[in-house]
Amino acid sequence: MTDAPTTWRHLAGMLSVDELIAVGDYLVSPRGSYGDLPALTEDEALQRSIERTPRLRGAARARDALVDVRAGARSPKETEARLMLCRAGLPEPVLNHPVVDEKGELIAEIDLAYPDDLLGVEYEGDSHRERERFRRDIRRIERLQDAGWHMIRLTSDDVDATLTTTASRDTVERIERRLRMSRT
Repeated sequence: MTDAPTTWRHLAGMLSVDELIAVGDYLVSPRGSYGDLPALTEDEALQRSIERTPRLRGAARARDALVDVRAGARSPKETEARLMLCRAGLPEPVLNHPVVDEKGELIAEIDLAYPDDLLGVEYEGDSHRERERFRRDIRRIERLQDAGWHMIRLTSDDVDATLTTTASRDTVERIERRLRMSRT
């Protein structure tokens, strides 16, 4: 068995940069439903793992990936959506941004948020189609909108970190348009 940083470093010889970023995001992000459990490691430990094995296969890939590893993502698709937005030149969103109501109670944590613009982006995988979750999601989005947030919901068709699909380019344009609207 190896620790999380060593495992991540060894995966650099097998995974693409984007896959390695997603694994890195997972490892450095607090775990649990609302980030209530500690992360498995921190990005400094990932950096040290690269420095300890600079000639191991995938070293350059690990260095490239580490630049884009961020704490906060709760799924590989959230990571992919963040990368897509940043690579398109949009500002980097805040990951799993908490939104509270006027009583200070948590309404939701938005997957990708632009708090100054009150713009939220939610990635919804197929598990969101389960009956109860679907209903909870509708109530959650309504509460966020009641709190003044504009919400954009994405599915796997909308997300491509390489920006090679029409849907991903349309998604970026849609988010960019919403950001411009909020700033005027």
